[in-house]
Amino acid sequence: MIVFSHGFGVDKDSRGLFSDIAAIFGPDNCIQFDYNDIDTGSKTITVAPLDRQAEKLRQVLSGIDEPVNLICHSQGCLVAALAMPIGLQSILFLAPASTTTSNDFKELFGNRLALGGVGEPDILKRKDGTTTLVKQEYWDSLDTVGNAHELYAKLAGNTFLTVITAEGDELVGKKFPMLENRAEVHTMTGADHNFTGDSRKKLLEIFSNLDKTLKS
Repeated sequence: MIVFSHGFGVDKDSRGLFSDIAAIFGPDNCIQFDYNDIDTGSKTITVAPLDRQAEKLRQVLSGIDEPVNLICHSQGCLVAALAMPIGLQSILFLAPASTTTSNDFKELFGNRLALGGVGEPDILKRKDGTTTLVKQEYWDSLDTVGNAHELYAKLAGNTFLTVITAEGDELVGKKFPMLENRAEVHTMTGADHNFTGDSRKKLLEIFSNLDKTLKS
């Protein structure tokens, strides 16, 4: 079974990345779910605190009684590290998040993030037409995470970990020195954070070949 862990402030089908991968292995072999509160009418997504996301991932994994492979994207990698599951067959990180403080994260989005007033959520407008709402409880949860690199290294000690970073990533770092000799780390040339365009095709070819290998 393949379980997917999506990134910050989006739904389970963000940019179609996980759905494209799931289409290769078939719906009976894949589980996609949402971490956040989603209002489809207003196209708003309220981000859940990271500890709540990690607990949801633990709940999903605990309900599966067969071997599990976990595929994570962006901040979904950090959620997986916080959940720290054991007993999985493998974990794959795609463009893992490297920022774990609210100040750094706010600086990353710059003027795209409109800060709310006291008691009001911050607002991030997305290119796909959705709006991400970020409450203080999320920022507080991010500030308690600690060093992402250390968490990833610890996770790699529990489960076989493969990391694919994107050479042209515009959102997260691409260097994870603490994973040297602990995980398989690869960089996809020409790829952006969401593996769009030709890099999406290249990524799907990797999964397609893997599926053929598993079935042979």
